[in-house]
Amino acid sequence: MRAGLTFLLLLTACARPHSNLAKPQPPETIVLWAWDRAEDLRFLKPGEAEVAALMRTLYLRNGNVEQWRRKLPLLLPEGVQPIEVTRFESDGSTLPATSAVVDHFFYEVHSEPRRLQFDFDVRASQIPWYLELLEQTKTWKSTVSITSIVSNCLENPWSADLPIEVVPMLFRMGPQRGIYLAKLQTKGDFARGCRGSLGISTDEPLAWRPPAKRIYVFNPNRWTRESFDQIRSRLR
Repeated sequence: MRAGLTFLLLLTACARPHSNLAKPQPPETIVLWAWDRAEDLRFLKPGEAEVAALMRTLYLRNGNVEQWRRKLPLLLPEGVQPIEVTRFESDGSTLPATSAVVDHFFYEVHSEPRRLQFDFDVRASQIPWYLELLEQTKTWKSTVSITSIVSNCLENPWSADLPIEVVPMLFRMGPQRGIYLAKLQTKGDFARGCRGSLGISTDEPLAWRPPAKRIYVFNPNRWTRESFDQIRSRLR
């Protein structure tokens, strides 16, 4: 009787759904930043990585906007549409009206949906202006993400309530790099509003990084099959 009961209990346990088993997590999406140089990324195979390419720089000076557009070639695999990156450069002088900046996105806003990214090392005094600009993007057909310095994403980010992707950049952090990384590791992740994506660089290896679904990778040199394979292996 005891042996039969034991067998019955084991059979029942095996029949129960194992709801507490960890589900396999989808692989991280790698996004290669293609910066201001000629790039040939046709070595990428389908599904290996996305591309975020610097397409323009807007210089904000004395209340005016000057635009530089990409002139160097960017070769991509067939069917790959890059995330179009706009870099904002400010000398600290008076910022232009946000409407003047929006005018430079007229084609993107009124054409087919596309993905855009803003790269702006925003100063504390410029945050209200930047928030006003980002508020206007809510009506665009295009989706917008932004990069962020790490110090903004450690606690109480000014971007916490934005319904957009925020990409904290874990490189080029300056003399406080060690302090930022130690604080981040103690917390275990970025603050609310900055989680899910991050940016790294091929020339600044990290002993630890928080979890992320999307990892943007900067390379100070041209991308090659070899450099891509190296960073992909490092991220595993």
